[in-house]
Amino acid sequence: MHIGQYLWTRAAGWAPALPAGDSPAQLVFVFGGGALLQRDEPTSALRVAFPHATCVGCSTAGEVAGTTVHDDTLVVTAAHFESRTVESVEVTIAPGSDGAEIATFAEA
Repeated sequence: MHIGQYLWTRAAGWAPALPAGDSPAQLVFVFGGGALLQRDEPTSALRVAFPHATCVGCSTAGEVAGTTVHDDTLVVTAAHFESRTVESVEVTIAPGSDGAEIATFAEA
């Protein structure tokens, strides 16, 4: 397994620089402030850098990159598995649901 971690800030953009669209990463975790996750600038760069990856994530009240906690940033961890594949499904969860339907759907 190969892992890379990237941090986006308003002042500096992506550090380190994102791959140039040739990343073999299959799974990308994205964590950040809700407003940043809705901005086109940083998230469109992720789609270019990791064209074959499934991207998942959520909004946070603080992002951890390495051993440092940041606010108002995006933290991305990209993973490439040498002998595994990644598949994803999208399921709408009704408000108040316990999520049991997801487990049933994921088994199918």
